[in-house]
Amino acid sequence: MRGVVLTYDHKEKKGIISGDDGNRHHFTSHDLADAGTPEKNDKVDFEVNEGKIESIFVLQGNSLEKITSSVPAIIYCIYILSCIFPFAAIVGVVMAYVGRGKVGISSKDKDAFTKQIKQFWVMFILSIVGFLMLVIMIGSFLLIGIYIWWLIASIVGLVRHIN
Repeated sequence: MRGVVLTYDHKEKKGIISGDDGNRHHFTSHDLADAGTPEKNDKVDFEVNEGKIESIFVLQGNSLEKITSSVPAIIYCIYILSCIFPFAAIVGVVMAYVGRGKVGISSKDKDAFTKQIKQFWVMFILSIVGFLMLVIMIGSFLLIGIYIWWLIASIVGLVRHIN
């Protein structure tokens, strides 16, 4: 039987398929026949045996969502690169705003975009405070701390998004 993935929760490893038979079929990651993980709107082929779904194969993915899903990882890489080229962070935050505004993205990606936007603005405001505090000689310590936080937050975000 064929169908379309309505939803798939990566944390709980559960999802729902709308089958060609008009029924909704619940499944878990154990029902997947191949190594990939399905995303919303993926076309799938599966078998129903005694009312239970099994042997799910992803036939055709939603290419826009697959591409969008890699954008948060690219933004984290841009954020890491911005430690050398500071204005690259502006490109990253613009990409995060654009990505968050797309229709049909997964909640995982939407959360990643929101975290990236928040990370940028926290860094931006703290950097302004750090530059203002350079006058009283503690700004340099604050700026070094912000730099280290930015780098660690970007690396941790990248690792979490990939996993």
